[in-house]
Amino acid sequence: MQVVERITTQGGVSELLLLLDRTAAAIETQTATAEQVSSALEQARVFFRLFADTLARLARAPIAELYAEIRQHEQQRLLTNLDRLVRLVAATYPQLEPLGHETVTEAQRYDRYLGAAADRIVAEGGAARAFDVLTPETWRTAAIHAPWEELAAVAAALVFDAPGVVVQAQDIVAAVEEWRPRGRGRELPPEPDVPAGPDPLEQRRAMRSARRQRLGRQVGSLLQDRTATDITGVLRGGPWRAASAMLANLLEADRDPEVPAVVEIGDGLLADPGLDVAWCSTPVLLSWSPVPAETPKVSTAEAEQVEP
Repeated sequence: MQVVERITTQGGVSELLLLLDRTAAAIETQTATAEQVSSALEQARVFFRLFADTLARLARAPIAELYAEIRQHEQQRLLTNLDRLVRLVAATYPQLEPLGHETVTEAQRYDRYLGAAADRIVAEGGAARAFDVLTPETWRTAAIHAPWEELAAVAAALVFDAPGVVVQAQDIVAAVEEWRPRGRGRELPPEPDVPAGPDPLEQRRAMRSARRQRLGRQVGSLLQDRTATDITGVLRGGPWRAASAMLANLLEADRDPEVPAVVEIGDGLLADPGLDVAWCSTPVLLSWSPVPAETPKVSTAEAEQVEP
């Protein structure tokens, strides 16, 4: 009787798993005799028969007791390990194949009773909302890992009373009024003291306009009636200071979007130690872009005197 009790507990399941694993490993390493394998199969058959008889006896027991019983079983591991062992027996010891078949038959009987017990627990426990059937840890695991659709279906048929109103509408309005952010009045900064006299910004604009006009006249004096010209010779023919000032003015005109002048400096180099401008890039092309309708004409000397 003690042997039966031991087999039909969690220890019995663990013992059967160990028996199946050890026997399969011994066959694979060729360390098991036919007698040892036959004895192991007979023990496994007894295990499965006792498991099935226990489940059959508890078929009409309270679902809490039935659930406590099936929680001890590792059905999938037992059947998987048995299948592995029976295949090894059939391949290594063909004479033991009938005993293996009997063991599989008892395992299938055990599987049917275990499945029927699980179906009964799900059906009756779910209909009765018997939440105490499962352990608190099982419910906790389901609440964390189960899909939300399955969790919602648990209470789909339950009827709940509408909750009472805890906060009245006027309380919400009063709270909003009390905690509404208070707006801060914005103060304008004091007006600065403007010194008497002409507007410095207007003076700056006038100076810039005059500067653009002088640059335009200088470009026009060099181009005359042409749209483009090479001014390399003009730069080389004058003093160094005048040539550098002219080139600086023309580059400023090129950068100013209000002065339609374009300066292009080539990669060539002219050198003559006898000239004041001893070296000069070539070509230095000057052009209008676009060509202005009317360009003021000034002399070359006046163009060279445009102040930077």
